Amino acid sequence: MSSSVACALELYVAPTAGTGGQGTLEQPYNSITQARDSIRALDASQRSQDITVWLRGGTYTLDQTLVFDLRDSAPDGVQYSYAAYQDETPVLSSGIEIEGWQKATVYPEGFPEAAMGKVYVANFPEQLEQFYTLFNGFDRIPRARQEGFEIRAIKPLNVAKHGDEQAVDRTAEYIAARSMNVYHNEDRSQLKRFFFDDPDGILKQWERIQGIEVGFAPVPWAMNIIPLESVDRDGQVAYLEIEANSPPGAKRSHTQPWIENAIDYIEAGTFVTLNRDRKVYYWPENGEVPDSVLAPQLQELVKIEGDINYSSPTDVPVKNLVFKGITFMHADRYAWQEGHKGWGIQHDWDKFDTANAMLRFRGAENCEVLECRFTNSGNSALRLDLHCQGIRIESNLIDRVGHMGILLCGYGPGQRTSISATSLPII
Repeated sequence: MSSSVACALELYVAPTAGTGGQGTLEQPYNSITQARDSIRALDASQRSQDITVWLRGGTYTLDQTLVFDLRDSAPDGVQYSYAAYQDETPVLSSGIEIEGWQKATVYPEGFPEAAMGKVYVANFPEQLEQFYTLFNGFDRIPRARQEGFEIRAIKPLNVAKHGDEQAVDRTAEYIAARSMNVYHNEDRSQLKRFFFDDPDGILKQWERIQGIEVGFAPVPWAMNIIPLESVDRDGQVAYLEIEANSPPGAKRSHTQPWIENAIDYIEAGTFVTLNRDRKVYYWPENGEVPDSVLAPQLQELVKIEGDINYSSPTDVPVKNLVFKGITFMHADRYAWQEGHKGWGIQHDWDKFDTANAMLRFRGAENCEVLECRFTNSGNSALRLDLHCQGIRIESNLIDRVGHMGILLCGYGPGQRTSISATSLPII
């Protein structure tokens, strides 16, 4: 990609540069952070001009979110641009290579016979406790998953017609709100369990169940992927680590439930992580030793963040930043958290004010994202959160991301009286 942003001051960054660079074309900085900090160090007169940071081609590996705050704002009338150098492609990635692959010879419980001699195993990178996605270049490697069981329907009673609540058999029924969620706190146990029919034995009483997840749509307008806590095959009931957004058996959906990340169901082209052992198992389709397999270190690669305070009547935004011709990739999928009820955006398809996009504006004005690519991620591409005004997003390519393309999510109508005329509502 090329860029032709007009500028008065130019700085250069190259991922292959050594230390001691001066930010020139001949001696570039070796990180975007260095360039950002050098702009912060300029005096007021030097900052009152257009500045372009030219990013040379190659991969910039991020092990922590790159944050632009109020110190990085450009004065009104000028712009600070982070742009691809002519005909080159800078890539921002949080991927860290998994090394030391060996063919598995000691098989964990449940390891399928068909996989023996074909699966490779390696330790987690030292700095990672867990991850949900895995990449090979521009390809996302699927996690092992298996369908074949049914979540048994329960009989929710409509809140407007529930009648005698004392007569309800709470092992099979619950008092339902119109959203199909539970209406009373005493029914919340329905959010952490489901009864199942499983003649093929897909659900097992795993002793080492940590990290095994179940995916299901409790209602046709929502999808849940939640860690299992335990499975009782005799009672035909499974328990979840955290609450679903509605009882799993509330309403039959077109989506079949599935198990994810169980070693029992690894197959060619998929991977499984055993979090307790800090090991990853991968069955490459070509049968060769895995090469350049990356695990993501971050969910959020770049954040532009002003002074945000929920209890304050106004926010102070970061202004006049431009990102042009940059490729963003290799971010992890986010997971719902225990006790985070109330943060869901309409049916919980996303969460309010949450760091789950590769590029996130959180309190910004008059910024631009041009000719960038957002690809190969377990997460969203872009978010505009809370106070965001005059943000121009144009001529970008978004492909192979795991969640939203572009999410606009403000405070909600009337939540900030001083800025409500121009703030973005929750959608």
